[in-house]
Amino acid sequence: MCDLYDELDMSLPFIPPRSRLDHLQPVGVGTPYVESQTSYVTRLAAAHHNKVSTLIKSEIGPLLKNKSFAPEKIDGKSYTFSKVVNGIDSTASDWVDVLKRLTLRTDLLFTTLLPYQNILTNNYLLHKSSAWCPACYQEWRDSDLPIYEPLLWKIQAVLVCPVHRYELQDTCPHCWKKQSHLSPLCRPGLCSHCKGWLGGRHEYPIRQNARQSLWYAETVADLLEMAPSLSNFPGQDAVADFIEHLINTCTKGSQGAFCKVVKISREAISAWKRGDYVPQLPAILWITFVMQVPIKVMLENWNLKQNERCQ
Repeated sequence: MCDLYDELDMSLPFIPPRSRLDHLQPVGVGTPYVESQTSYVTRLAAAHHNKVSTLIKSEIGPLLKNKSFAPEKIDGKSYTFSKVVNGIDSTASDWVDVLKRLTLRTDLLFTTLLPYQNILTNNYLLHKSSAWCPACYQEWRDSDLPIYEPLLWKIQAVLVCPVHRYELQDTCPHCWKKQSHLSPLCRPGLCSHCKGWLGGRHEYPIRQNARQSLWYAETVADLLEMAPSLSNFPGQDAVADFIEHLINTCTKGSQGAFCKVVKISREAISAWKRGDYVPQLPAILWITFVMQVPIKVMLENWNLKQNERCQ
């Protein structure tokens, strides 16, 4: 009798790695409205039907290198450290690494400003408390889309919604309290104090400097959108090269004329060109606004320069 079992493959099938927590996809990676890391944490907690405080104490906190976030130190009504989770320093990097380990997601870097850590400083970078566009929240809920907090809303220089052209709000319309970026019971779109809905159809027109405010919001949106597509994240000399480019193309090589136009001292411009330090984000946005040159030019020039070096 023929032995049919000779043809059977008895080797174990390939089993992909399993994540400890839900392999939750961050919203909007590669778009201007990419989700912030603090928002991702709140949605991850919701996916596991847990409070944010429970998720941090039981899963995230024990794996963090920075032990100032030990479970016994995060029992307050809000977490004063939470804004930096979206930023550029080691805290943001630590949270990205831990969440990547727990969820096996490889795109969480873009829920922070870490891709631009070499050209940004912490000064005037992030809002102290959450800000949001009620019209965006309302549209997402009406369309049955995920409710989340974009990284764009976390940037201090962004005061308006570039989609609806309304001013961002930072106090609950029901209890008039500000919202922390993370708190034990927070959920995107809901007040962490009274649980009131933060969306709505009320109009909040831009009251002053509308053109400048929109330019700032749209410029930051460009930065967030481009981050995943960059073959090289910009180094500190990207800012110096960009300023030199503007001086050469906009004021015919005259640094003095450039300083007069942008109303920044010659000493500061020279220090930035030398790479002594990088300007704060509002200064970069101001220069691009005054010169009417998109910040994409800086990123494209940097990528071109790095690619040429590799050839």
